[in-house]
Amino acid sequence: MFSGENLLSDDTAWYYSVLWVVKTVPLFTLVSFIGSIFVLPTILKRYNTTAVLLAYFATLFPVAYIIYKDSILHDGWRHLMFIYPSMVVIAAVFWVVLESFFQNNKTGRYVLWGVIGLLAADAVLFIVRNPQYPYVYFNPIGGGIKGAYGYYETDYWGVSVRQAIDWMEKEGILSPQMQDTVTLGTTFSTTPAASPATGSTAR
Repeated sequence: MFSGENLLSDDTAWYYSVLWVVKTVPLFTLVSFIGSIFVLPTILKRYNTTAVLLAYFATLFPVAYIIYKDSILHDGWRHLMFIYPSMVVIAAVFWVVLESFFQNNKTGRYVLWGVIGLLAADAVLFIVRNPQYPYVYFNPIGGGIKGAYGYYETDYWGVSVRQAIDWMEKEGILSPQMQDTVTLGTTFSTTPAASPATGSTAR
């Protein structure tokens, strides 16, 4: 599911991976990674040039190479997750450098820390509320999970199915005493055969 369309993995747009990163990376990381480009000269002066450039290379080259080779990615950018650690390192360096600009400005530092907190708040709150499903996070640019629903893959592992079954058991929709056959509909390509609901079979 990409931009509201069901596509085969070998029929996605060239910007597939880029758009997924932009819509699902926490704003804290995304904003600071982009911002680091504008203070790159300062970063290179303060830190080891080779290390900094390698961090950028480890983040950007795999994406560029995938676009160049028209490589197949299944369900979002989970096959590109290895670029995220170096992206976070660059993001952290950006904030440290930015903080140094306000070394003699206490108010400026407080404002900066407030901005950092605001940019991180959305992702933090989502993980606190959904500790089992952090991988379905969409940032405000992606419209959050509500904005992504019906347009992008969310729970592609089907992890939330158990929670849904537990809820139906709690509401009495499913129970071991049921005599009727219950059919559960899903968009997954492979599903178990319908059977009398016992709760355990759905798990």
